[in-house]
Amino acid sequence: MFSKRDLVTYFPKKPSILTMVLLIAGLGLPLGSQAQETLLNQYLDQTVQVSLAQLLDAAKTHNSELKASNAELDVYRENLNELKASYRPQVTLSGGYSFSERESLLQNGQIFDQYTEPKRLSLGINQTLFTGGRRGNLKRSAKHRITAEEARHENRTRSVSSDIIQNFIGYVSASQQSDILFQSIEKLRGIETATLARTEAGDGTRIQLAQAKSRLAASNANLARVQADKGVLQSQIFSRTGFYLDRPFLPDIAKKPIGMNFTSILAKARKHDLAILASQSDEEAAYAQYKSEKNRFLPTISLQASGNMVQDSSPTIARDDDIAAGVTFSMPLYSGGTNKARAKQALARYNATRFRTENLYRQTDMRISGLWSRLESSKSVIKAQEVSLEASTEALEGISRAEAAGLATFDDLLDAEDDKLRAELALLRAKHQLYLARLLIRLQIGELEFQ
Repeated sequence: MFSKRDLVTYFPKKPSILTMVLLIAGLGLPLGSQAQETLLNQYLDQTVQVSLAQLLDAAKTHNSELKASNAELDVYRENLNELKASYRPQVTLSGGYSFSERESLLQNGQIFDQYTEPKRLSLGINQTLFTGGRRGNLKRSAKHRITAEEARHENRTRSVSSDIIQNFIGYVSASQQSDILFQSIEKLRGIETATLARTEAGDGTRIQLAQAKSRLAASNANLARVQADKGVLQSQIFSRTGFYLDRPFLPDIAKKPIGMNFTSILAKARKHDLAILASQSDEEAAYAQYKSEKNRFLPTISLQASGNMVQDSSPTIARDDDIAAGVTFSMPLYSGGTNKARAKQALARYNATRFRTENLYRQTDMRISGLWSRLESSKSVIKAQEVSLEASTEALEGISRAEAAGLATFDDLLDAEDDKLRAELALLRAKHQLYLARLLIRLQIGELEFQ
């Protein structure tokens, strides 16, 4: 029968409150086994198998961190549009309407009465013709910043994918460890039952029965810890992808050797590292910004044109129209050092981005070196644990025969069972460390492709 924790792992999406109430009621109330199975099967039919590729795809649309990153990318794109718009013709239409009535008493005693109702309509056009090259440099800077932000967005996606891969492999490992522990517990229960029968028949001792119960309790505690780890990993995967795992399976690419040496992997990782690509684009953007700031010392030329129409009911002017056009020239001669300071700031930012890029190369080398060391050490551990498992299996068979013949103690038999169980779990963990290292290396070099 399923526990309340086991039930959660079978749902591809979060169960409703009504569903959980029914399930808890089905587990907590003294229902018959057949009714309980019927209740469970109504919901276990909804299970789905979720692959690692599906989880990574789901994170792109579900993960809130990636949604925020995508929104930030839109900001940079609109910044470029705003910059382009500022160098296009700026057309302004304005108008106004007012009226006034004026009554004046002159010194000769006459009353002067004047009523005016002016209407004004004005159209102005301004077009920047030359900015000393600042326009082109600013556009290049904005485009490089978009490229950098796109690379950062992909790098965040890769970081989330790395977390999901580690959670996924951890969950698969915990699931398979649970299976091994279940089998061990069933075997220990059989030993406990047989020991109890021998004790009641007078062939066994209560010490042996207590030893069997102690080993069984230890295995149950170990299973509980693994199940708790599964629950944590499942919650982390759900928060990143929106999926509850059912029965995950390892992708074939995790079992396939990479087929490259360390030097080739390192060169490919440097080429495909998204943080480095983003920093390189930042360099280009900073340099273009520096050139733009230097060009502030050059003149700016603009074309201006305007048309005005004024209608008035005054006794002197009934209508006044004018059209004007001209070219304006502006060149900074002295700004108190402001422009020079801006250029120096831009140069300092450019140098800072260059140093950051160099540091990112070192970080990439360290990361790949760590993954490669994990990969190679896992292979060595697997070979050692395979020998250990083979030896512990042979030892268990020999001690079982010796214990039956009275040449070994019951405690020796339980120790042999523990040794074999530890060897099985250690071999399983080593294999999953190898799979994890392969997947993470493929992710870093841009070759994580699922068939």
